[in-house]
Amino acid sequence: MQYQGRFPANLIHDGSDEVVELFPNTGKGNGGNPYSYKGKEYDNKDTSMFNGDKPQAPSNFNDSGSASRFFYCAKASKRERNIGCEGIPEKEYVQFQTANGTSGKASSLSEGRNTKYRNIHPTVKPLALMEYLVKLVSREGQVVLDPFMGSGTTGMACKRLGREFIGIEMMPDYMEIAKARIDGVKESKQLEQLNLLKDNK
Repeated sequence: MQYQGRFPANLIHDGSDEVVELFPNTGKGNGGNPYSYKGKEYDNKDTSMFNGDKPQAPSNFNDSGSASRFFYCAKASKRERNIGCEGIPEKEYVQFQTANGTSGKASSLSEGRNTKYRNIHPTVKPLALMEYLVKLVSREGQVVLDPFMGSGTTGMACKRLGREFIGIEMMPDYMEIAKARIDGVKESKQLEQLNLLKDNK
């Protein structure tokens, strides 16, 4: 390991006893039927996720260990989800529906809930997380490319951190949301101060 320059992206925490002790060890994750990738249906209790011929491979759901292996970050708040989306019309957003509805849980629509949202993207990433990742792989003024832009959180992070951003998205609804959110976010206070200093020179 090199001790000069930037740190590797996989070193999220230091592995210290204080961190590891917060998360107990868990059992193996395979709670359903045995997994098979030999051309059979993938079966996990109550729903089949994959059909067709899959190459023979060991199951990747049979792991065990501590949750300290993962990076925890709170999901985007309602306010953060809707930054800049004030002018976007509300649309139906289906919650709790999975796969083809065979998971046994009713969808939010069938329960009669009011599930209209301006930002209808299902997986809005936390801004703090994307800022962290953007800082890992780029420097101020460099260009960041996101070929699957989604709701535009990476672009928001780039704007706040002084990076150039190119986003690609095939869904028109998501493109509208991403553009509105990027336009609606402000640069970080530190970056604003730096820009003021540059302008006054």
